[in-house]
Amino acid sequence: SIAWVDAMGRIQTGPESAGSEPGPACYGRGGRRPAITDADLVLGKLDPDNFAGGAIRLDTSASEQAILRDVGERLSLDAMATAFGICEVVDENMANAARVHAVENGKNISDNVMIAFGGAAPLHAARLC
Repeated sequence: SIAWVDAMGRIQTGPESAGSEPGPACYGRGGRRPAITDADLVLGKLDPDNFAGGAIRLDTSASEQAILRDVGERLSLDAMATAFGICEVVDENMANAARVHAVENGKNISDNVMIAFGGAAPLHAARLC
């Protein structure tokens, strides 16, 4: 998902996605808009030298530049604070979705265990508890 700032000055994510091509700014394939992967990289959640088993070298500087240009400068935040804010929004969106799905299915979320899988879900799931 792409991170952006709405008309009220709030960080938002999605629904637009960087996809795998061109991908997030850190992939170095022409993507210029900040994706969640860029925020995860800036926060140190991803190893730039061992992403995808080392098949893709991630560019932390490109992530920082994209995050600052499209989000941070509009909010007068540095790259680290902006990346944290982006991840806060993602984590809260994930938590809200889990609560909604539980209610829709008549489940009490406190009676269940969450199993995070696929993509970067495990990087964010720990903050949902």
